[in-house]
Amino acid sequence: MQENQFIEDFIEWSIFEKAFKKINEDQLKDLKEEKKNEILSYVKDRLKDDDEKKILRYLKDGIDYYSPKTSSMKFFLIDYDNIKNNTFVWAPQVKFKGFPENIKPDYTLFINGIPLVIIEAKSTTRIDSYEEGLEQIKRYQEESPNLFKYVQFGVAYGDKRVYIPTWPNMSHEKRITIPFGWKVRKNNGLEEDDIFELLKPTNVLNLIKWYTFFFKDRSGKIIARYNQFYASEKALERISDYLSEKSQKNRGLIWHWQGSGKTYTMIFLANKYFKTYFSRNPILFFLLDREDLQKQLLEDFISKLDLAPFDSYIKKIESIQELKEELNKIRESLDKHSIIIKKIYIVLIQKFRKENFEEFLNDFNAINKKEVVFLIDEAHRSQYGTLASVIKNIFPQAIKFAFTGTPIFKYEEKNTFREFGYEDEPYLHVYFIKDSIGDGFTIPLVYDVINEGKKEADGIQILLKDEEIREFIKNWENITDQEYEETLEEMQKPINITENQIRRNLNKMRIILSNEERIKKLAKFIAQRIKDDTENFRYKVMVVMVNRESCVRMKKYLDKELETIFNGQNVEDWSEVVITYEQNDIGDILDYKSKLRKKYLNMEYDEINRAIQDKFKKQENPKILIVTDMLITGFDAPILRVMYLDKPLYDHRLLQAIARVNRPYTDNLGEKKFGMVVDSVGLLQYVKKSIDSYEILAREDLQIDLLKNVFYDIDSRAKDFEENLKLLKNELKNLRYKDEDFSFDIDNLKEAYKRDSKTFKTHLDNLIPKIKRMVLYWDMISVMGKIHEVVEEFKALGPHKIRVKYEDDIAILNYIYLLIYKNIRGEVLPKEFWNGLIEIIHNKTIVKDFQPIVKYEINSEMEIDPRTAIKILSVNPNEEKIADAYNILRLFLSKNISNPIYKVIYDRLEQIRKEWVKRNVDIETLKNKLKLEVEDVENYRKNIEGKSP
Repeated sequence: MQENQFIEDFIEWSIFEKAFKKINEDQLKDLKEEKKNEILSYVKDRLKDDDEKKILRYLKDGIDYYSPKTSSMKFFLIDYDNIKNNTFVWAPQVKFKGFPENIKPDYTLFINGIPLVIIEAKSTTRIDSYEEGLEQIKRYQEESPNLFKYVQFGVAYGDKRVYIPTWPNMSHEKRITIPFGWKVRKNNGLEEDDIFELLKPTNVLNLIKWYTFFFKDRSGKIIARYNQFYASEKALERISDYLSEKSQKNRGLIWHWQGSGKTYTMIFLANKYFKTYFSRNPILFFLLDREDLQKQLLEDFISKLDLAPFDSYIKKIESIQELKEELNKIRESLDKHSIIIKKIYIVLIQKFRKENFEEFLNDFNAINKKEVVFLIDEAHRSQYGTLASVIKNIFPQAIKFAFTGTPIFKYEEKNTFREFGYEDEPYLHVYFIKDSIGDGFTIPLVYDVINEGKKEADGIQILLKDEEIREFIKNWENITDQEYEETLEEMQKPINITENQIRRNLNKMRIILSNEERIKKLAKFIAQRIKDDTENFRYKVMVVMVNRESCVRMKKYLDKELETIFNGQNVEDWSEVVITYEQNDIGDILDYKSKLRKKYLNMEYDEINRAIQDKFKKQENPKILIVTDMLITGFDAPILRVMYLDKPLYDHRLLQAIARVNRPYTDNLGEKKFGMVVDSVGLLQYVKKSIDSYEILAREDLQIDLLKNVFYDIDSRAKDFEENLKLLKNELKNLRYKDEDFSFDIDNLKEAYKRDSKTFKTHLDNLIPKIKRMVLYWDMISVMGKIHEVVEEFKALGPHKIRVKYEDDIAILNYIYLLIYKNIRGEVLPKEFWNGLIEIIHNKTIVKDFQPIVKYEINSEMEIDPRTAIKILSVNPNEEKIADAYNILRLFLSKNISNPIYKVIYDRLEQIRKEWVKRNVDIETLKNKLKLEVEDVENYRKNIEGKSP
């Protein structure tokens, strides 16, 4: 293939036909030439006419051909078994049909003549150049949608190297597609970015066949991240070695931090195992320990993905009797070859309790089948003891992989590593919290502890005492999750004598935490700080109470306190309770149930809970969810930023709960910097101290990871902000590029304002020309992003005491940011950006006095008529005026970039700017070249308007 070659039908048919005949040689060799041509024509028609979902299936599994005279035959497009049988071609700048003009990716990877990957390459030295590559890939999906029936992912190669899944965008929808980097572990043990590792033929084919899926409703497409890919591949390698008897190892422990895509990893692994060993009648169990997680796996993941035929073999086990029946069928299939069992079971691990299988196990011969895989989710306490024993007795040769989103604590280290790891390999694969944050899949967490003041004033204790917390933690490992919840809900169930002391301690704690006067006080505390914590309700909140009754009471008192502060704003709609409801509910819960049914028009309680969750994710209200046990695991809502934690939790349940606020979220004001947990029990401080002293974690590297990224208190985060602000101010004070001075001193601006408005205006007059000249270097100066970063850090501190000290600095910085933004983008920031600043520093007169200046300097849109640029360039302009003329022309062309003529002029304009930045041309040449481009624009405009002279 040659550079600039035009490929009209997207597929290079000459290469395709040759590769197709080679790959399918065995099926074709005995057929007549006429039949071969008929088959080839049919396959080509399928590739031309079918949609992107079917194309992906054809790429993975081949195309079935039916003929009245022959039996069904399958023909493959790619040889996954013998990679050398395929033809790989990296073609530079080949053209494809598009509208309004043909497109020309920098590189296209053709496999057997089919375009499967594109690369957009940009300058590796230019800041954020990779984003330009991503935007180009997204634009191509609109301009040449038929190409992306075939192209499975695109790579943006710039200052970062990232990839995204691709598919046709005929409706021109606005897509938010998160880019992924690709890392590889080097010989020094460190992981480094290496996109070329992804682009190796073996990895490209592996990724397309096993790790790329459409959603059934065509709403999107998923492709594996590197951590998911490597974890799955390591597990599959273990399966292969065990089944081929290369190794006796048949288990592994996989730890990926909460929010890193662990569920998809399990699905990728399950799908590849099941299809790879399909001829050996594979069995697979998804083992989970909660009904809501079981439901989530089915409804939110498996049922939404185009997993055919994998999903047709799935069976959810509803009862212990049903589980026994299925196990009997599997055992019977070993003796009777006429019975074939290939199955994927989703089952609660509790169904394997010994008491459920006592009689069954006595008569039960073990199922000595190796092709049985258990994928065990959050395998910590639930898998110990008798549950593990029952499973091992039934399936002594099974393969087991345990997945956890949290690290292993010391008290469980021996059991967990014995069950799932090996002495020389405790973990099969680890994805640390810092890696997840660095890759942008999660964000850091910080915690704050309630400062309750002197409780002697009202006699109400908010925080638990140290000895109460120590007693709680000591008892934690001796009681199951179910027993814990039942005790907090005061369910009267018989327990053995050794548990009496534990129950007494839990009851004492429950009485303290559910005290109605305490809940009133806590509701007032939350109401007073919620606006700052959520950055004026830009984000949302979860309140975790000790039990269901406390949830209902919190709703009642929080409504009252919010009404006092936000009078007349329908605050009752701001919060909702999501709990389970029982038939025998009494008191406050019963009263609340009747109100709830009335509000939701007698919907069933499960339906109400689902409706509330859906509204929380998609609508303005509710802003606050009040929960106790539901939603503290598995619930995923990126807009959730703050958790008020009023329930004692420990180890994995604590980490699972607080990780609800670790999901990234971006809106038009910026991105969520970190999730916040506000502790009203006093537990987080204690846990942090325990981690710090190496008391509770199994590995030192995990201890460091947790301390830095999860148990990081708000005071430490405030110190980080101070340091980052100091560094930024110093950088701004010395800001230069080439021989250009762009420096400005925030402290001087602040002092000038405090002196008098005239002095301040003089400083601004000196600053504005520098900001105007910045437009010529817009892709070289990273300071704009750094200013925004520091402002976002400040906002994320909530009501921290340090804010008062730096409100003036932030006001000045935000003002500078607004000026730069308007100058480079030619537009003002959204109104809510400025309003948000006013909310942040509402008690400072500096904001009020800034507003007239902002109105004058910023709120007027820049005039982007090329005729204005002509006027500027015709009167011997200085560099500042030349920058204005360039910016006017750039903005005009950017807004009309879909016009191919303007696109050509825009590219020339950028080349002129780069020559100036490199100082390859002087100021006079820059002016003259700009003048020629402006004249070309004006002449073209006159032509299309019929006004050509």
